[in-house]
Amino acid sequence: MVFGIVMIFSASFFMGHRAALKDNERQLSSAIDQAKRAAEVLPLLASTEPKELAVSKEEEEEPLVRVAAPDEEVEPEVEEPPCPILSPTNGTVSNSYTLQSVYSETTRDWRAHTGIDIEAPLATAVIATAEGTVSAVYNDSLWGNVIEITHKGGLRSVYKGVSTLDMVSVGQAVQGGDIISGVGTSPIESKAMSHLHFETWQDDVCVNPDCYVF
Repeated sequence: MVFGIVMIFSASFFMGHRAALKDNERQLSSAIDQAKRAAEVLPLLASTEPKELAVSKEEEEEPLVRVAAPDEEVEPEVEEPPCPILSPTNGTVSNSYTLQSVYSETTRDWRAHTGIDIEAPLATAVIATAEGTVSAVYNDSLWGNVIEITHKGGLRSVYKGVSTLDMVSVGQAVQGGDIISGVGTSPIESKAMSHLHFETWQDDVCVNPDCYVF
């Protein structure tokens, strides 16, 4: 009886041990397969280099967003006005710009006034209203001595009825504030007090000087 029990126990132990060995063999085989697959994939991963994004020359030279250092002060970006200019002479505006017809005492007719008249004593200094280049110097039968200066942004300033044309020449560079002539007279406005007739032209279109003069 005891021998039978021992034999049954031994058989059960042997069968259980055999099943455990087969399970270990399966796990070992699976681990070996995984290791083989890893060994095949790793060389591929090692040979793959990261690709850099293509960056244009402009983006390299100037980033889209500028980041300041902690101790760096960044000036705010301010949009530049069209072309602010100085008043061309010291005096009082006696006639304003208007495209409506106004009566002229000299010509005794009605016409638009395409500039401003700045009343001042004869020979009062007339200055370049902004940096630019003298583009015309001439005598006109109606306006007398005329000087024109071309500025940046398509702006042109015109000084009519100045006293002399000898202080500047065509092609000469001037700075804002440079004296270019003096207040004189204009035949077409001879009945008025001595004054400078001043015009501004933007892209060859006459515009109100009040839009530009400080």
